Amino acid sequence: MIFAFSPGILQSQDLHFSQFNHAMQNLNPALVGVMKPDFRFSSVYRSQWQSVPVPYLTFMGSFEMKYYLPGHDEGFFGGGLLFNYDQAGDARYRLSQLGLTLNYSRALNDNNIVTAGFQYGRGQRALDISQLNFANQYDGEKFDPSRSTRENDLSGNEFSYSDFSAGINFHIKSDRGRLGSSSANVGLGVFHLNRPALDFFNSQSSRLPFRFTLYSNGWLNFPNLDRMDFYVAAFGQLMGVYNEGIAGGDARYFLSEDADKKIAVSLGLYYRFMGFNDALVPMLKFYYQDWTVGLSFDVNISELRVATRGRGGPEISAIYSITKVKPLKEFRACPLF
Repeated sequence: MIFAFSPGILQSQDLHFSQFNHAMQNLNPALVGVMKPDFRFSSVYRSQWQSVPVPYLTFMGSFEMKYYLPGHDEGFFGGGLLFNYDQAGDARYRLSQLGLTLNYSRALNDNNIVTAGFQYGRGQRALDISQLNFANQYDGEKFDPSRSTRENDLSGNEFSYSDFSAGINFHIKSDRGRLGSSSANVGLGVFHLNRPALDFFNSQSSRLPFRFTLYSNGWLNFPNLDRMDFYVAAFGQLMGVYNEGIAGGDARYFLSEDADKKIAVSLGLYYRFMGFNDALVPMLKFYYQDWTVGLSFDVNISELRVATRGRGGPEISAIYSITKVKPLKEFRACPLF
């Protein structure tokens, strides 16, 4: 919470999402598998700043699962796969990344779980030199794209690197209500532990700084509100001299109280700052059985609103969960979630 509400020390350099809670593996490797379902597929698509010369396109897709060891009721393992893609600018500077996440969760008691996770990623950064124009391609009267750029140092236009990250998460839950239980997550993630080199010329002079993430989020369920619950979240990340913070919440209304046919809609509002006022993020989510779909739109309130006309960009997410039917002999009377 200190990171999330300290505007003097927070900004970001890695790709980021307004719906950060739907991009769990980018938030903390220890969040993989910390869920009620057994399997979860998630995706987030973001289009940012289409009205300025350097628009951003960002996509995240992930899969996660949890696994119980037979006879080991005190904990479980989680595993996940992650794909990130980001593209920006005239040269189509892009990031492609594949990640493998593993963690272990241990139940401290009936209501508290601690998880430690590790992530290995393989990334590639590239750009398209042919999309750039240089002074040497002007013949004195007009631009001639067939003329040599005479930029010999730009022969290399991509490189790959390995990336290691880790994190820890605490999950707390209360007694169950009519529509579910109140629960919360608090955690810390540390990314780029090996400080991978980001250099098109193999000079090893530019290294990716550590990225620290700190967050707290949770569902609040009140017994006197039969059809409503609330989600609140605060998230901050620090990466070198860059920082970012976002905080807000959602109110969810259940159209059906049948646990087998969950239908709900939620409306939320978030505020993001990056060392200064950045954006307001209204958010709408739909819940239908095992599906969750989120829609959000960044409304710039910083000085950049002059160029963007206030339109930071839309974002859409989709999550599909699968819960296995347990054999009767394996049924847990007091599940962890």
